Amino acid sequence: MRNNSRTTLKELSKQTEIPISTLFDKLKQFPYIKRFTCLLDYKQLGYDLRVLLLLKAPSFKKAELEEYLQSRPRLNTLVEVSNGWDYFVELYFKNIQEYHAFLKSLRLQTKSYHEIFVLNELKEEAFLSKEPKNQNQAQSEA
Repeated sequence: MRNNSRTTLKELSKQTEIPISTLFDKLKQFPYIKRFTCLLDYKQLGYDLRVLLLLKAPSFKKAELEEYLQSRPRLNTLVEVSNGWDYFVELYFKNIQEYHAFLKSLRLQTKSYHEIFVLNELKEEAFLSKEPKNQNQAQSEA
């Protein structure tokens, strides 16, 4: 499913020899499946600018900053991190002007930030998309 989430329940049922209704019920029960979704091509939607930010919040404003970020419509990912930073943020914008408007409002909320502009995506969502051929290969790759 990680390789091709468009695999139908009928195809999965055939591959696993489990009835479709049972398979459907089991998939809903798996705790490691958060949601069924697709990967969008944001550039095709007009969002040409992908920005990654590392943010440090003043200690008394951490909850306020988190709430502010979660309310931003351009937010794709928000992760709490360590090593001197509080948050890792991934955002998509249509252009640099839109980003600068966001940044202007963000500066009032943060102590410091580090910005990274994504030039080219080399690999995305690859983790666990291929099964190792054998157990020894899996251990040697770790």
